[in-house]
Amino acid sequence: MRDLRLQSRLQPEAGVRRALADERLRPLRARLGELLEAGETGLRHLAPPGGFETVQRLAFEIADLRRRERPVLLRKTAHGDTEPVSALAALDAMRWIDRLGYHAWRICNYLGGEGKPEPSPAAGRALPDG
Repeated sequence: MRDLRLQSRLQPEAGVRRALADERLRPLRARLGELLEAGETGLRHLAPPGGFETVQRLAFEIADLRRRERPVLLRKTAHGDTEPVSALAALDAMRWIDRLGYHAWRICNYLGGEGKPEPSPAAGRALPDG
């Protein structure tokens, strides 16, 4: 059963996949790409010492960007500048990118983090969106 749950998370749903191409998500996609590249480099032992700090920094940047962009998107939707269906898909895509970055950072920290405990994720991660 666990395998099915994990497998279902590997590919986002169709609406999220379409929203991932949205230009508004380019900064999030770019940081996620950098994060995944830094993580792979670190796990292959090709990164300089402290290389996983880059992964952590990028994961926190993604979370911060998502928190900043969410109210902007909601405001635009309320003013009629964005279709509600498009906005919901973009919000889901933002959360998917954030989750992927966060879990990639945790994996890197666990596998290559020299046994250090994970620092508390940026205080805002525990806060609700808004």
